[in-house]
Amino acid sequence: MSLELLIGVIHPFAKNIPMVVSACKVIFKRYPEGPKSLMLELPEWYSESTGSLIDPFFDVIKNIYEEKGSKIIYGDLLRISPNKRLLSLKKEDYKLMDYLSYANYVVKELALFLRNPFFLKKRDKKMLEVIEKENPQVAVVGTYHANYIKKMMPHVRYVAHSLPDTNILFRFLNYLLGQENADERINLL
Repeated sequence: MSLELLIGVIHPFAKNIPMVVSACKVIFKRYPEGPKSLMLELPEWYSESTGSLIDPFFDVIKNIYEEKGSKIIYGDLLRISPNKRLLSLKKEDYKLMDYLSYANYVVKELALFLRNPFFLKKRDKKMLEVIEKENPQVAVVGTYHANYIKKMMPHVRYVAHSLPDTNILFRFLNYLLGQENADERINLL
């Protein structure tokens, strides 16, 4: 088995239910019983987490397809890990020091990206390695990562979520995400 379906999502906007529903519809259309295996843009350390550090988008999809029996593959292996206490807390249980620790974690991730603009490319390459090693049937990752994967695996069907070209900010974001190689585009909002 090899990757058959690649879904690119704009996950900072994924706190709304329509984005989760849209990604699940794309999967459901091809795999009504759920895919055999599903790679998500989640770090390996996330499996130890009971907290809420990751975008809820990937967590919701993980839970839906885990219940359907899909094997979940953690694809974002280069994501830095927060301290163990943050991994175990829900945000509503944070105390002042936990908020400061969380802020420190976010700043470290941002600093890593700013110090090394090629870090995203390293993450892309690592995701591709995971795909080649684990052979997921479906992969759901951020659109930026999905574009790289599609370039390296042009035979894979790629469905990209995008923002409607209704204002200059959305047009600029779509330009940055560069979805020109998608087989299908789904407008959000």
